[in-house]
Amino acid sequence: MGHIVMTIFYRVDPSHVRSQTGDFGNIFVQTCAGKTEEERRMWSQALTDVGNIAGEDSRNWDNESKMIEKIVRDVSDKLNATMWAKTGYSTGMALLVVINLLLEIASAGADQLSSTRKPYFSKVSLLMSVLSLILSTLDFTYKIRAHKARFRFKWPMPWFYYPSRGYNRIFGSSTDAILFFCVAGQLIVSTINCSFTERGRDGPIKISVWPLFFAIGMVVSKFMEKPTISKES
Repeated sequence: MGHIVMTIFYRVDPSHVRSQTGDFGNIFVQTCAGKTEEERRMWSQALTDVGNIAGEDSRNWDNESKMIEKIVRDVSDKLNATMWAKTGYSTGMALLVVINLLLEIASAGADQLSSTRKPYFSKVSLLMSVLSLILSTLDFTYKIRAHKARFRFKWPMPWFYYPSRGYNRIFGSSTDAILFFCVAGQLIVSTINCSFTERGRDGPIKISVWPLFFAIGMVVSKFMEKPTISKES
């Protein structure tokens, strides 16, 4: 359980592996010479199971180097997905998102309480927004390093891309962009209000919807979360 199985049939018919027939079957018989019946049965069952798993068949490729490149990309993708799950990412990220949401709410609440008589609330709001932006930046940086994404100047969007996909797939998701946009939006609101209170005037924005958008984005991201791959068949 919890293992990833990827089959590669190199110059051999998968059906011969599955049923131990043909040239593969002859070699199997030679290999089993001197082994007990129980060992033969176990090996035969293992080969049958392997033969039933879909994989790469070298006979379907005209260019073996292309096949190897695809196998390397597939292995890289699977390893990245597995390590991503085993780092405890889900629990840690859930905590980080909750903290970020609380900071957003605290920032919006402080904005509503700020006034010329209570200018310190606007500073508290700005501080909360900056902390939220820092946490979001750290989260995004961690994702980039975990997925080994690399920055590329590509048209139409210079951004981070997946090396395992030949730099053809852009890094991140629309949900990540929405969450980051909400954090930046709240920071702008807090900055505007703080600048007004510093000049002895009430902030023009009393109600911020960014925490609400952030919460909605967080829920959407959980629904869009893909299950961890444990076995390929």
